[in-house]
Amino acid sequence: MVPLMLWNIIDTGLERWLLSLDVRVSEISGVKVKKYEWIGPDLEDQGTYDNQLLSLWKNSSLQMYRLANANNIRYIHVLQPNQYTPNVKQFSEEEGAILGAWLHRDTISHIDQDSRILLAERTVFSLYPRLENEGQNLWILYGVPFIDATHIYDEESRTIYIDRCCHVNEVGSDMIVHLIVDALKKEY
Repeated sequence: MVPLMLWNIIDTGLERWLLSLDVRVSEISGVKVKKYEWIGPDLEDQGTYDNQLLSLWKNSSLQMYRLANANNIRYIHVLQPNQYTPNVKQFSEEEGAILGAWLHRDTISHIDQDSRILLAERTVFSLYPRLENEGQNLWILYGVPFIDATHIYDEESRTIYIDRCCHVNEVGSDMIVHLIVDALKKEY
């Protein structure tokens, strides 16, 4: 356990160091460094990128469903909530401190396209409504059990989100667990 933890610390430190070198090279040369692992394939437009993400998401779910069925394992696809989807919960003061300027977002045009986190936020903002719709299609067209938990926190005033990514605290996790258990109870 300790060697793995040490390796992880060293590896993360090296990754940050390499990133700082990339940034420095970018500053000196005036050329923006775009790493594939941060932004994915260089597609001609955002619509093509979004369509490929949606296709990958749908096909991955179908394959997991088929694999589970072939092995007599119950599969349920749950679309998790994300604070960057349009029309989500009113954020608590603590969440507001974490999310900052995103609290009053009406547009995504100010996003810095070279930032991995901000690119993910922009993608979620524009793509999640399509994921909700495609999830329903997974159920209707292919029989994949689908739970759209996107708006489970909409009426929740307590703090749920604990970072800028999408991770939730125990309250948020418990709400998701109860949603899944209730769905399973209805079926069995």
